[in-house]
Amino acid sequence: MFGVRIGIRANLPELLDPLMSYLPAGWRPIRSSEVERLYSVIGADGAGLQESVRRVNFLFGNAQQLARTTQWEQLCEAFESDACFYVGQTTPTWLFVHAGVVGWKGCAVVIPGRSHSGKTTLVQALLEAGAAYYSDEFAVFDQEGRVRAFPRWLSVRTNATSARIAPAQFGARTGSESLPVGLVILSRYKPGARWRPKVLSLGEGMLGLLQNTLSARRYPELAFQTLERVVCRAHVLGGARGEAKETAQSILRHLEQVTA
Repeated sequence: MFGVRIGIRANLPELLDPLMSYLPAGWRPIRSSEVERLYSVIGADGAGLQESVRRVNFLFGNAQQLARTTQWEQLCEAFESDACFYVGQTTPTWLFVHAGVVGWKGCAVVIPGRSHSGKTTLVQALLEAGAAYYSDEFAVFDQEGRVRAFPRWLSVRTNATSARIAPAQFGARTGSESLPVGLVILSRYKPGARWRPKVLSLGEGMLGLLQNTLSARRYPELAFQTLERVVCRAHVLGGARGEAKETAQSILRHLEQVTA
C-alpha cells in the first residue's frame, strides 16, 4: 500500500478474507515475502468470527501485541487503524495528514485535526449537503499536492460509543479522482458559536497541516515540498465553529465564491 509492503498471516485460513476487507482501497498483492510490517492473527477457532462465542483472538504487529479481544470486529478495527497509521508514517512517496476531506465541484476541502477534534462531524454534515466523500481520517497527498480518496468508513461517535457508517448512508458518493485543494479549514468546535471565519495566511495553513502530518520528522523535505504545493493554490479559513450543518453550508458557499 502506497509503496509500503505489509504481510498478513493467520492460524486459520478463513480469517484472512475478513481481515483483507478492512484494508483501504489502493492495495495490491505482491509476490515478495519481504515486508516492512508483519501482522499475525491468532483466532480461537473457526467459530471465533461469531459474536456469540466468547473466545479470545490476538493481533500482533511484528512482535508487539496490538489487540486481545473476544470481539472479532474490535480486532479488525485495531488492524485497520495500525496498518493505516504505519503506512502513513512510512511511505516515502505519499504524504498522510490527519484530516477529513470532501470534494465539491472539482476542488477538495481539507479539515486537519486529530481524533476527537470534531472533523468527522463536519465531514458528515458536508456529505449530507452533497459533497463527495474522500476521507474522515487521512488526507493523502501525491507529490503534486493533489489529494486522493482514502475511503474508510466514517467513525461516528455518540456519547461514549462509536459506530462505523458507510458514506452511502448519508447519500454521498465516494470520490474517484485526485483533486486540488480549494479550502483548508482550521476550526475548533465551541458550543453555541457561529462560524465567522478569518482568512489566514498560507503560512498558517501550512503550519496547521504540518502539525498533523504523520511523516513530517521522517521525511521533512517531502512534507515541506508537498504542503507548499497544497497551500499555494488554496484558501485558508480559521476560527471557532458551532453546529456542523450551519458551518458546512457556509464552507461550501465560500468554496464556490473563491473558485468562481
